[in-house]
Amino acid sequence: MLRLALEVADRIVAALPSRAAYALADFAGDLWHRFAPARRRLVAANLERVCAATGRPTRGPAFSALVRSAFRNHARYYVELLRAPHYPIDGID
Repeated sequence: MLRLALEVADRIVAALPSRAAYALADFAGDLWHRFAPARRRLVAANLERVCAATGRPTRGPAFSALVRSAFRNHARYYVELLRAPHYPIDGID
């Protein structure tokens, strides 16, 4: 099932222009941020440590935007991974 989902995502991302693919990633990241409260708390806790160590705010709108951007950036990472050239691996493809 996972392989099928990845193949579908691969075809969709490959067919889209970069701008549309990244807009889709941002949308997916926003959905992930909204509907994964446990993951959101984990990301916030990790970023809170980093921000505290670097003198940045650990609460408020700027911090909330940072947490949200972490989800968007992670979704963009998957788009970049899917858009990378594919190389056959012996015995797998």
